[in-house]
Amino acid sequence: MTDTTGRIAVTPLEHFRMQHRRMGWLYRLLDVGYGVELAVTDVARLSSRAAVAWSLAFDAALCLLFGLIWWRYDLRSTWTVLDPLGAGLVAAIPKGDWWEIVGGAVDLLVRLIVTLGPSFIQFRMPYLAMQHDAAWLALWATAVFDMATDSVDVRADVPQFFGWLIAAGNQATPQVWWSLIGLALLLCLVRSGQWPLWLGLAGLALYCLLFGQGGQVVFWANVGFWTFFASFAAQSLFLIQLAKCGMLAMKLRAVSQLA
Repeated sequence: MTDTTGRIAVTPLEHFRMQHRRMGWLYRLLDVGYGVELAVTDVARLSSRAAVAWSLAFDAALCLLFGLIWWRYDLRSTWTVLDPLGAGLVAAIPKGDWWEIVGGAVDLLVRLIVTLGPSFIQFRMPYLAMQHDAAWLALWATAVFDMATDSVDVRADVPQFFGWLIAAGNQATPQVWWSLIGLALLLCLVRSGQWPLWLGLAGLALYCLLFGQGGQVVFWANVGFWTFFASFAAQSLFLIQLAKCGMLAMKLRAVSQLA
């Protein structure tokens, strides 16, 4: 399709997708709206009742998993840190006779908004942050805040979940680290587009080889990964899966009525 000048016309949706590809990786990770749009496409391709039913079952399980991770390692820690701020805001509200009637609900609402505030910013501002400095500042401020607060619980639980991997890092022989270095250098050649990642892996393996800190490297690598996942990926995936489950449930009902 071309416009009056003979150039290929671009639809608003195609234009948005091109802009989305130019967004930074963190913006894309947090862009729930675009993820829901992709979920709509994924649901639309399903036609049979069995396919819709199985997809709904699996997506509901994933939704629950991501929701629990988000609650345990993001929202709960944020509530602990920000609840005093919520209490201070509630205390500043002028009280009247109405407070006895709805005061409890207002108190809870303010505390919930304060706790979910960082997530609200991360849900709605990735695209805007590319264009507006205040949105950029708000987005990155909440990102740093989330990682700082969420890492406390993650650090406490990593030894419980990944103690076996930390032990393996402590017991690894020099041959293991040399193998990782060789693999990373090989990947630099065959997957050159990700060369910073492979060189970073080679550097970590060399550090473990020279200083014998394999367990510490494994520990902090897990802390970094799971803090990042809990702070950003889990919340986006939960909301995307929740929207997808709703669409699948409606489609299952429609398909069942036609059967």
